[in-house]
Amino acid sequence: MPVTATPACSVLRARVLLDGLARMAHSVTKVLPWLCGALLSGCVTVYQPVSALQRPVVIDPTVANFEGVKMLVRCLPGDAADQGESEELCQNLSTLYGNQGATVEVEVPEAGAGTSAANERTGRPDLIIELSARQVHEENSAWLWLLCYASATLIPAITEATFAQDIAIRDADGFMLVNDSLQARFIRYFGVGYWAVNGLIDLILRPKGEELGGNAHKRDFSRDFHGQMSQLAFHAVMRSKILKSFEPDSEPAPAAPRPTPTPGPAQRSPAPAAPAPPAARPQRPPAPAPESNDGFTPLPPPPPISP
Repeated sequence: MPVTATPACSVLRARVLLDGLARMAHSVTKVLPWLCGALLSGCVTVYQPVSALQRPVVIDPTVANFEGVKMLVRCLPGDAADQGESEELCQNLSTLYGNQGATVEVEVPEAGAGTSAANERTGRPDLIIELSARQVHEENSAWLWLLCYASATLIPAITEATFAQDIAIRDADGFMLVNDSLQARFIRYFGVGYWAVNGLIDLILRPKGEELGGNAHKRDFSRDFHGQMSQLAFHAVMRSKILKSFEPDSEPAPAAPRPTPTPGPAQRSPAPAAPAPPAARPQRPPAPAPESNDGFTPLPPPPPISP
């Protein structure tokens, strides 16, 4: 004989099912924040210096290398850096050079705006540092993103971009002192597997200061970029001083005044000396008397008569 379900049993079963779904939803709400955090933080960015950022830095950016130097830092917005990023870059460099003793003013012109107003405000700076950013290369594969999502981010998606920062440093007259370009490559790996493996390696194997996770790429890039910008500005200051040493003096040096003789007391001129007496005429010695034939000696001649 079949057993039929009563209305009370049906209500009980529905209540049990609802309780199970509620407990499952509660468990999911507990796990979901951790899962979202892992997915959002599963991103590792690697910084690679490409051009000029690998050069050694001689000066120490922590000492007063630019004491008494007046600088104008001009950051030009473009496709690779908008107005806000250009202002942040200028403020960063202002702090960098200001800590080294320089007097810094910044300028972020808008698109199509001139720079005459800033020049009037700053007068004649010793150095004008102009920066402009551009993107050199970008690689972003859509197939890697499909594999990444299909594998629940176990296979990382890789995004690569190379940026260049062009620097031109001039003196107050517009003469080019330094013209250089700093390039850096940033590689971003998105995936929980890559993020977890690098996190364990950073925690166990890598020494402190060489980690890849977190903001290590920003720290390493700032160290290299600040060092190179300080070195380039130092080169510009030295070249400016050398060029100024060859310039002729604008005004000839005044001649030294001739000393004016001071009049002294009147002195009597000495009397003219008496003329020297005429020299006495030399007297001729008397001629010897000739001998006579008679054997007698003749008498001496009479003495001469003096005049």
